[in-house]
Amino acid sequence: MLVAKQKVKYKLSDKGTLLDSDIKTTQRFNEYFSSVFTAENTSTLPISEPLKSQQELSSFCELQFDVESVHRVLSKLRPDKAMGPDGLASMLLIETQELITYPLYLLFKKSLKDTVIPDDWKQAIVTLIVKKGNRSKADNYRPVSLTSIIGKTFEAIIRDALVHHLEDNHLTTDCFRK
Repeated sequence: MLVAKQKVKYKLSDKGTLLDSDIKTTQRFNEYFSSVFTAENTSTLPISEPLKSQQELSSFCELQFDVESVHRVLSKLRPDKAMGPDGLASMLLIETQELITYPLYLLFKKSLKDTVIPDDWKQAIVTLIVKKGNRSKADNYRPVSLTSIIGKTFEAIIRDALVHHLEDNHLTTDCFRK
């Protein structure tokens, strides 16, 4: 979903024709962002072996994190973060963290165990931010995705657990270690 914070009039052509409908403006931004998108060359990435057994899959899904991990990530939330499509404000999570830490821990554990990410955590609101210059040109904007703060909290916990696992098992090179 594309949401603009302010009305944007994009200069469509060198002749100075302006787009005045939200749909046309949104389509023009979509065309511009699609035209500058660069797909990464993934052919040089190493190919990992697929998990061979249910046991390997379950060991991956048993990443270690605890209630304190959830509390730590919640305590680092910034109150000025924008809401995602779920409508939950970071300030609400900050102010209720003592009450919601354990339920979120249970939710995150279940999500990991079931290998299911809730759809709400996968949705985003894309908004436009002016980078510089003339506000009537699409190339002076950048898209920003506003996603679920709870989903980002879960991502941070998984990232920390993965890094901890890699470091504990000496699976990283020195350049990745703190």
